[in-house]
Amino acid sequence: MVGPALLLAGCGDEAEAGGEGRPDAGTFVEGTGWRGVVLQAPLEEIGLPDDPRLEAESVVPYEADIERFEEALPATEVFEWGDGQTETVQLADYTRQYTEMTGGGRRALLVAGFCDEDLVSGWETEWLMVMDGGSCFWDASMDLATGEIVSFGFHGIG
Repeated sequence: MVGPALLLAGCGDEAEAGGEGRPDAGTFVEGTGWRGVVLQAPLEEIGLPDDPRLEAESVVPYEADIERFEEALPATEVFEWGDGQTETVQLADYTRQYTEMTGGGRRALLVAGFCDEDLVSGWETEWLMVMDGGSCFWDASMDLATGEIVSFGFHGIG
């Protein structure tokens, strides 16, 4: 069950790590066609999506940045099964986890999507690390300076 929508203001320079106005980790957020939870995740070894060598830390993102991501995300994506068949998936059907990676003066939003909350326990408090799962699991990232989604990918062929 999703809690009430979170209304926050904050973007641009206000979105410094540890800045005021960030929701608490574990806060549920939702909008038209999306819902999920904001987390601070132990992802320091991952770095930033476009430069994994740059040290970065995970912080809880602003809802304004989540909304920018969701506005830029297409409504559907095509998943290619290993046998050449394809499946068009509705991204609104996926629950999400959101975290921000920040380091070296740069910020990126990381998003993990999954198709069925019953498949994963603890998703409300722990970041999912999935290596496969077919069209049921995807990851995406957005460069928060440019507002560009720089990566989107499903986890495997199932």
